[in-house]
Amino acid sequence: MYADPRKIKKNEVKVRLDDDVNDLLEALVKNTGGQKAVIVRDIFMRGLKESVSFGSKERTAA
Repeated sequence: MYADPRKIKKNEVKVRLDDDVNDLLEALVKNTGGQKAVIVRDIFMRGLKESVSFGSKERTAA
């Protein structure tokens, strides 16, 4: 089914959000019509990629 079995999303992470952050997320879900978990994963991946690239920029600048 998958060309690369490593791309199967089988690992879970539990995240606890306060009410304000959850309300923002719910508004985003309502406005986009997307699924909550997919939106959170996309936001997380963008932040993770930015953090990794920022860290590599710091190492090369030093």
